[in-house]
Amino acid sequence: MSMKFSPLFAAVALFSAGMAQAADLSVNFSGSVVNTCTLSAVSNGTLGVGDISGDNNLLTSAPNESSVGVKGVIEGNCLTSGTFSVGAPTPTSADATAFLAAANAYGSAIEDGGSAVALNASGTPSGNTSVNFAGAAKQVSVHMWLLDTDVAQVPVGTYTYTVTATLTAD
Repeated sequence: MSMKFSPLFAAVALFSAGMAQAADLSVNFSGSVVNTCTLSAVSNGTLGVGDISGDNNLLTSAPNESSVGVKGVIEGNCLTSGTFSVGAPTPTSADATAFLAAANAYGSAIEDGGSAVALNASGTPSGNTSVNFAGAAKQVSVHMWLLDTDVAQVPVGTYTYTVTATLTAD
């Protein structure tokens, strides 16, 4: 038996194909981008006696106060903005521990362009300021000092301290 396709069958098949049902489905997407920050050390600081300022009882990293003072440098970055905070100097040597115990005043600061954005004076944090990064890294300086007004000169010794800097996303 031979099969023949009639024109009517072809028309019905074509008409039926055009009537195929379509189904639509929407696929939703969502997500959140959170502000994150990074912080890295660029260079450590150097302490010296306040020979330029005439304060021989001052141990400082400020180059305008000590001929050998050098502020440390850190680099921070946030997707948008972040707030710096800074801890008090923590001694890591015996001479440093003794001088901190005798100091009348001590502190640390993070400075952006010469202006303090975080301060810790005698163990009391203050002045924490939000900094706008907008995704671009920024280098800031870290400064520390100790002052003992009861002595005429910082005693001979080896002074090593750690200052903890923190950058928190706003």
